[in-house]
Amino acid sequence: QYFTYWTPPGGTWNFHEAPIDSAGARTAVYDRVKELNAEIQKVAGVFMGSKVVSVGHTGTELPRGTKAFEPFPPFKEVETPNGGAAVSHLEKDDAVFLVVVNRSYADYLNLNITLDSGARISKVEKDGSVIPEKGNWIQTQVGPGDAAIFMTVR
Repeated sequence: QYFTYWTPPGGTWNFHEAPIDSAGARTAVYDRVKELNAEIQKVAGVFMGSKVVSVGHTGTELPRGTKAFEPFPPFKEVETPNGGAAVSHLEKDDAVFLVVVNRSYADYLNLNITLDSGARISKVEKDGSVIPEKGNWIQTQVGPGDAAIFMTVR
């Protein structure tokens, strides 16, 4: 949506669905982008200054040119039984993050995470709050095109 913030008039390309239409008026997309920007700002601390250690995919069919996600401590297993996800391992100072992005723009994704025994994991919510998880198994859903963020401290 950021590529064509303003819809260019006519021309060779068929630009459409931009936040601002060719007459300069806000479209429905404008409010969606505004909401997305607010969500990104609330979890920016996870991403700003983090180092990407690895990126992989889950699911029975991996996108061409990608590799399967490889678990890392304390995340023993990450399963998405009804679809696929892009999964990132990030590190920042003494924090380690697991970011799971649902590849589907239409369907919810079931996410099952098995943890090493005694692991202390928290979920980073959309509002930026950090909620401790209990137990060695996490079961949740990730909305269409949405992300789930988990963290631990070394």
